[in-house]
Amino acid sequence: DLLAIQNPKDGNSQFVKSLDGGHFTYQSSKVGINDGVIIYNGWTRITFETVYRSEWVGVTGIEGDDCVPKLKKLFEYVASKGGGTVVIQDGVHSLNTVYVDNTDGYTEHYAFGMYNNVTIEGTSRDKTIFKVKDGLVNEAPKRWGLFVDNHRHDIVNFTAKNFKVDFNGYNNLCTATLQPVHVVALVWDAYTAKGLTFDNIWCDKNASWNSFFIGTRCVDATIQNCLFTEHSDSIPNNLIKDHSSIYINGMNPRVINNVFLMPENSTSYISTGIEAHGVN
Repeated sequence: DLLAIQNPKDGNSQFVKSLDGGHFTYQSSKVGINDGVIIYNGWTRITFETVYRSEWVGVTGIEGDDCVPKLKKLFEYVASKGGGTVVIQDGVHSLNTVYVDNTDGYTEHYAFGMYNNVTIEGTSRDKTIFKVKDGLVNEAPKRWGLFVDNHRHDIVNFTAKNFKVDFNGYNNLCTATLQPVHVVALVWDAYTAKGLTFDNIWCDKNASWNSFFIGTRCVDATIQNCLFTEHSDSIPNNLIKDHSSIYINGMNPRVINNVFLMPENSTSYISTGIEAHGVN
C-alpha cells in the first residue's frame, strides 16, 4: 500500500503488484493530489509516453467483474490529459453498468462515451473480450451502444481496435414487441463525431438490427478488418431480422475488408450486410 509508507522522500521509488500496480516515484510537491490513476498523494506513476493500462484502475478481466465505471474513469482521465492509448488486458470484461443520457430529449443507454484523441486497444480480438450483460434488452429496450457520442459536437479522433464484443444474444433475445426499433450496437448514435476508426473488432452474437450505426453528420469514419458472426435471426428464438450489420452515413465513410459469417447449420435472413449513405 503506497499510502501506508512512512515518511517517503523525494525520488523514493516503489513497485506495486496490486490491481493498480506499476512503478511509482515520490514527489512531495504533489502530496495533496490523488487522481486515482496517476498520482496517489505524491506517489506518481511512471508511465511510458502516452500509454495507459486498464489494470491501473482495477480492471481484472475476470468475467462478472463490472469494468464499465473503472474504464470510463480511465478514458475520461486520458482525454483530459490530451489523449493517449488505453491498453485493455486479456480476459472477459463484463459490461454490467448501463448509463442513460437524455440529451436533446433523445434517450441513449450506453457503457462508454467517445473521447477526444483516445485509442482503446485490446491485445487481440481473440483474447480481449467485452461481454454484454444478460437481459440488456429489458434495461435498455430501445437502443444501447458500447460507444456513443451523445450528440456532442466536439468528438474528434477516437479509435477502438483489437478486441471482441460478445453481444450475448442468446440471453438478449428480441421479441416482437421490441420491433421495429431495437439496436444493441458497438457504436451507436455517432452523428457528429469526426475521425472515427474501428479496426480488427469481432462482433459476435448480436441479436439486434445493427452492430455499427454511424449517423448523418459524422465525418471520416472507418470500419475495417472486422468480423461479424451469428447475427439477428441466426440466433435461435430471436425474432428480429438483420437490418444492416454496418449502417454508415456522413462524409467520407470507409468500409474496408470486413467479413460476415453465418452458422452453417442455420438459415438466416440478412437484409443488408452494409448500408451506406452520405457523401463520398
